[in-house]
Amino acid sequence: MFILIAKRYGYPMKTYKVITEDGYILTLFRIPHNNTDIKKPRQPVLLQHGIVASAIFWILQGQESLGMYHFMIKTINKYAVYQ
Repeated sequence: MFILIAKRYGYPMKTYKVITEDGYILTLFRIPHNNTDIKKPRQPVLLQHGIVASAIFWILQGQESLGMYHFMIKTINKYAVYQ
């Protein structure tokens, strides 16, 4: 679902699978840019959702969402966002 919503709002998306030392399989979603200055280096930011939530809450309302507004719009695209 996260990937579909990200695509709907035009955000490029990369997905990573990470296996922790104790065997948990995590999925990380990366939004590397918002289609401006694509090759510009960016600082990584990790957005962590709450225990009964999911990454989708950071982008559910597109550019009105907290994650997208703060890290992709307000800061003028200077971060690569991991969720």
